[in-house]
Amino acid sequence: MEIPRFFFRKDNVNDVKQRIRKEARTRFLEGMAESLLDETELEELWDVITEYQSPPLHAVERINYEAFCNIARHMPAKAQVFFQPHVFMSFHRDELGRISARALFHYIVRKVSVTQLRISLTCYDEIGHGYLREQDLENYIFEQIPSLPQLQGLDPEFHPYYVFTAVRKFVFFLDTQRRGRVNIKDIVSSDVLREFNLLRHPQVEDADADNWFMARAALRVYSMYLNLDVDHNGMLSRQEFGNYQQGSLTDVVVDRLFQEYRMYKSGGGNMEMDYK
Repeated sequence: MEIPRFFFRKDNVNDVKQRIRKEARTRFLEGMAESLLDETELEELWDVITEYQSPPLHAVERINYEAFCNIARHMPAKAQVFFQPHVFMSFHRDELGRISARALFHYIVRKVSVTQLRISLTCYDEIGHGYLREQDLENYIFEQIPSLPQLQGLDPEFHPYYVFTAVRKFVFFLDTQRRGRVNIKDIVSSDVLREFNLLRHPQVEDADADNWFMARAALRVYSMYLNLDVDHNGMLSRQEFGNYQQGSLTDVVVDRLFQEYRMYKSGGGNMEMDYK
């Protein structure tokens, strides 16, 4: 006689809640992205702005409040947030009450760009608390590599090491209290992200050619690591790390580093440091 089954395992309630929360956040972010002006609409905006220049005309385009309102009437609903009275009043006005049309346009482009960036980063916030953990930052950097012109020649096998190198600067400068996470709003407003975004330009100025996120900088750091790894086991022992910069670090500093950071047991049983 077969005994009937009385117990059926139910789905974990917490897992269901998390999936629902994640789906809701995804739809919310998609809605926010759709509410932003796209590149075509920004080009149309500049055409309308130049059409409504306020006399007397000069080399620098200027618009008064009446022209400001007329421009707003020609723009879609999602652009109206940029044409509120307080926005006009926030700009410097000349003796005729006019503001710089170019300054207004740059303000709108900047606002759209920052919002797009914040949405992009928030997509990697798996917990949904407004910050990114180290692994979230790693996922973000890794998925950005194919779209960055300055990294197009980077060997795919080096990508994980590049990600570790890049994320380290974000964590070092933005997680100063070592909480294991960085607020997204802090990332968006940081100089660190500005440096990283230089990789999106096909050409960079000489002054920016050696910033931390450039491929050559990451390769230089990794080469230093490999040169220290005398036994070629992929990790650094205390003795190997002590040779950094011809032994410029004191024993006290090396000991403290090996106490503070996570170590791994090597084949010889010693606790050693990996590249990350």
